[in-house]
Amino acid sequence: MVENISIEKLREHPDNPRRNVGDVTELAESIKANGILQNLTVVPCTGYYYGNYTVIIGHRRLAAAKLAGLTELPCAVVQMDDKQQIATMLLENMQRSDLTIYEQAQGFQMMLDLGETQSSIAKQTGFSKTTVSRRLKLLNLDKDKFMEADNRGGTLEDYIKVAEIKDEKIRNAVTDAIGTQNFEWELRKAHEKQQLNEAMPSIKAEMKKIGAKRDDKIYNYDGKHEVVCEIMVKDFKEGCLANKCKNNIKYWWNILGNAVKVYRLKPVEKKKAVKKSDKEIKAISRRKELESITERAYECRKSFVMDFYIIQKDNEIINDWLWEVQYRRLSGQYSNTSWDILCDRIGEEYEKYKYSCKRENLDRFVKEHPKNANIIILYAVCGDSGKMGYYEANNGEEMPSYKKNNRLDLIYKYLCKLGYKMSDEEKALKDGTHEFYMNGGDEDE
Repeated sequence: MVENISIEKLREHPDNPRRNVGDVTELAESIKANGILQNLTVVPCTGYYYGNYTVIIGHRRLAAAKLAGLTELPCAVVQMDDKQQIATMLLENMQRSDLTIYEQAQGFQMMLDLGETQSSIAKQTGFSKTTVSRRLKLLNLDKDKFMEADNRGGTLEDYIKVAEIKDEKIRNAVTDAIGTQNFEWELRKAHEKQQLNEAMPSIKAEMKKIGAKRDDKIYNYDGKHEVVCEIMVKDFKEGCLANKCKNNIKYWWNILGNAVKVYRLKPVEKKKAVKKSDKEIKAISRRKELESITERAYECRKSFVMDFYIIQKDNEIINDWLWEVQYRRLSGQYSNTSWDILCDRIGEEYEKYKYSCKRENLDRFVKEHPKNANIIILYAVCGDSGKMGYYEANNGEEMPSYKKNNRLDLIYKYLCKLGYKMSDEEKALKDGTHEFYMNGGDEDE
């Protein structure tokens, strides 16, 4: 039943998932000129507010009508219980894309608190159970940080990635980076840290089996020790040291970058081993850190390219990039190709086709992936790799020094044009200001 109700008797719903109706100035001007074109949906109040009505649908129209100076509004009076009210408001706002991701998650939680299940919420709102489950999972994020990230334009994909981080402290740090140029960088660091945390029990158990002690000051360059084995953290599994280490030998271990290293004393030589100076050990440490950071930067670039979908406006940029790559190849500036990237994407075995890819497989790949095949092939031709960076791996006591890299500059130039966001650390690597370069962070040098 539709009836005109005094605007003074209309109350905003206290549990409206949409916390902010936004700017209603234009809507108010339209209402002044044309009146209310669609009635509000309301329910009768009970208890203290008996005789009044609570708005279910039409909060923006109510706010705009007040601004326009109207005294009464057409309303459809309906009967709904609390669960139905929240479900209706959720569905109405979501269909109009009026709710932020945080508000959606809160709305689903309200329905859970009223006794609904994820299945019943999905049925009432029309959203899949997976969508409901994902939104609810996001409430594990720090509330204030979640809302701040929402204001910075965080996407659902961003939140889902962050919610997968198990450590609360690390998760909050990455949430702080949502909507900034450092997000992908911090996310990559967090995954590396989580990977290490998850592998650590197995690492310690395996080291205990061989009687190895942890010593973070040992390097295979110190003149006294040598590396017995080196295993990437992501590949470390129970029993992986079984055939690599013998009994009755003293071992040490540590973690450098993303690799677990096991050491033993070098065999005694006639020539006395020269002990490395503190400065040289520090230089070695910095080189290892730069290797790890350079690899992380590559993974961020590669991830962007692999997930990128070309739209019409990107074609001009892609063509400019292609012509510049061709020019540099023809002028002999570089000629490497990242065959591993191509082989991975077209389903070939890298070791079998490391110097070429079958034409028929490339044709199939382009046909099956019309939205991103061109950029992946172009990127592979650029020869990007985890070892391509902006530093020279000096030996001895020298700290790693900055070295300009025109090939990498070209890659960053066009990736940024396509929307890639360089982190602060990547920028420091590129412009030579990173603390790990020669004299970086060393006041006494």
